[in-house]
Amino acid sequence: FVCNGTGYVDSTACTKTEGGYYDVEGNVCSPLCNEVVVLLTPVGKKQVLMSGSSPDIRAKAVFADGHSEIVNGILTGFNRTAYNVIQTVTLSYGTYSGTLMNPQKSSCTVKIMVCYADKTCESGHSYYLVSGESTLCPYCREYPKTLTVIGAAERPFCITKGSSLADNGVRIKVTYYDGHYKIIDSGWTDNLDNDYVGEQLVRIGYQGAETSLLIKTERLNAICTDCGYEYALYPDNTDPGCPKCLSAIPVFTGEILRYTESTTYREILDELYHGKGIYYFSKGDRLEMRLWKQGNMAAANVFGTLFGPGAGKELICMYSVRIRDETVRGERKG
Repeated sequence: FVCNGTGYVDSTACTKTEGGYYDVEGNVCSPLCNEVVVLLTPVGKKQVLMSGSSPDIRAKAVFADGHSEIVNGILTGFNRTAYNVIQTVTLSYGTYSGTLMNPQKSSCTVKIMVCYADKTCESGHSYYLVSGESTLCPYCREYPKTLTVIGAAERPFCITKGSSLADNGVRIKVTYYDGHYKIIDSGWTDNLDNDYVGEQLVRIGYQGAETSLLIKTERLNAICTDCGYEYALYPDNTDPGCPKCLSAIPVFTGEILRYTESTTYREILDELYHGKGIYYFSKGDRLEMRLWKQGNMAAANVFGTLFGPGAGKELICMYSVRIRDETVRGERKG
């Protein structure tokens, strides 16, 4: 197979010498098929350059004989001082293109924008300058540096189950790298589990910055419709019933419905010692007392005096309490 002068090979009725080069007329010509570029494609179709840097002039060239190469072309129409505008420039390569009879340079277009040099601010952000060294860092203006919780001074901060941080008056102070700040009422993210009852450490995030808050989630409350007492529901929000009403256990005496009541011994002694010195017992109440340095006969006399001659004489040792001191004829008697 030999070249027929068009960049292709032909084996039909070939009378040419193997290895020779011929034009379309069949005349012997120079071996140009490996030099004619039929397609040129830029490596960097769109380029952004910093001030002072060079554009990429590489391109992929496909030749008439079928092979391809990465070549360095020639850039025309490029202005390296035209900042922040998109330039459409021409990248060309080679002496021949099209056909052997009409050789031209092969070319393509490239879009290039030249930016000012980059800069690194005090916070470590790198950015392109827009109008020289005075350009402020856009990251410091837009990126939060710290978050501060407002409205939750106590730790842990107590909220009711099912409510959010915003529902409980929490706000966030967002401080940016350049020093300015704003206070937001919503828009942050957090991992609060408002169905959990107990303490949890909640992480709060906003635009890349993060903080945390110790939360204590408490059970929901209910108000008794009978007595008005406020009490907590179970963690699953079921109602255990009013504990105050449930503590008054009904007892049926056969005549009337009444509630049992209990009075502690301290309350009785306080009334005897600091109050009127008299306490009235109800039927069925039990009195327990202790005497010092007295015999059973003396105890019986005391009981007889208190309850009459028919009272029981059982003594039960309990707490030692002096009910009242009184001075009689220069002597102290308890």
